[in-house]
Amino acid sequence: MTVAKVKTKATISIATMESGLAGTQKSGLPLAGKFIFSCTDPVSKAKISTGAMLYNNHVVNIQESITASIPFLADKIEVIHSHKYPYYENGREFFVHFRDVHLNPAQCTIESDTTTPLTGNKDA
Repeated sequence: MTVAKVKTKATISIATMESGLAGTQKSGLPLAGKFIFSCTDPVSKAKISTGAMLYNNHVVNIQESITASIPFLADKIEVIHSHKYPYYENGREFFVHFRDVHLNPAQCTIESDTTTPLTGNKDA
């Protein structure tokens, strides 16, 4: 057996969208910020809101915030994580399951917080 030193050379290339090379993709802005969950009280018609919640709050914390802030939903909802996005920075999807509600369901919305608004885009 013979062992001999061989010269080697490596070339490293960095592909970017601007260079026009196929197979590259720019990342979008990741999700960040806070949101507010609001519902209209079916009896008084008043809009009731939670405090601002971070985009990456666990569904248990979201459910606790809703039930603590919106009394007519206490023990009437379950917040379920859909697992659509593997990382919260890529997006959030969860379901609010109304249970044992004997009125028309409240009109509820998720809104961006005005102090720390949600940022990011769907292509992150």
